[in-house]
Amino acid sequence: MKYLAFLLFIMVSQCSFSQQGKATYFQHYKTKFTMSSDQGMSDQQKEAIQKQLAAAMQKEFTLTFNQSESIYKEVPHLNSPQPQLNNGIQIQIASSGAVDTYYKNIATGTFVNKTDMMGKIFSVQDSLPKQDWQLTSETKKIGQYTCYKATHTYTSKITSFGTDTPKEEKEEERTVIAWYTPEIPVSNGPEEYQGLPGLVLELHRGDLTLVCSEISLNTETITIEPPTGGKKVSQAKFEEIEEKKMKQFIEQHSGGSNRKGNTERISISFGSVSFP
Repeated sequence: MKYLAFLLFIMVSQCSFSQQGKATYFQHYKTKFTMSSDQGMSDQQKEAIQKQLAAAMQKEFTLTFNQSESIYKEVPHLNSPQPQLNNGIQIQIASSGAVDTYYKNIATGTFVNKTDMMGKIFSVQDSLPKQDWQLTSETKKIGQYTCYKATHTYTSKITSFGTDTPKEEKEEERTVIAWYTPEIPVSNGPEEYQGLPGLVLELHRGDLTLVCSEISLNTETITIEPPTGGKKVSQAKFEEIEEKKMKQFIEQHSGGSNRKGNTERISISFGSVSFP
């Protein structure tokens, strides 16, 4: 009986320890780059710019979590050089509300996203989005962990606009693929993703891929607090401001009639926003 009790204590302790820790994720984006003319560029030069764009979108994040809360932060790195055309013109990449610090409280179903949008700090506070996960029996190994595949299908609004074209909106059905491990029994993951019976170690959403590269589990209690500061707004209000800011950015960097030199139309698309 004492031996059984001892085993039970070990199992409970291991389960408790595995419910808190820190995971590191790497972000990769597939970007789509086109120009209205070749600017005398060879295929090799176009490929080089494409690689520079992809490198500019690569980022590293950490997820610190306990049983009910988490903080998802971008790891600061030196800025990558902006891609350049043959004529020396730099391609400006606008940050469309990139995640800086994303706090989740699974117990209350709420989040706080402290984010920098074009130099202004916002604190987006709202309810966690509902995710209708479809669990499958498909498995694969990620590091030492056995992971299971889950999918979530949703409708996304795609917005396109430019200085000389009317705003266009359309809806597309998209599927998120998550690989989670029940070996870390935390219903959490990167960004807003949660609700699965285990920690998400890999996630695919359209052109975005997030892959966990390192996990450290803690035996001591981790206390997590939501980020403070920034202008408080709802998710809907933030998206409204975001669209307005992106349009202003395009108008300022479009090479329109109020700027000298030739106009070159460049289209870069990623995520849910396309801007020429």
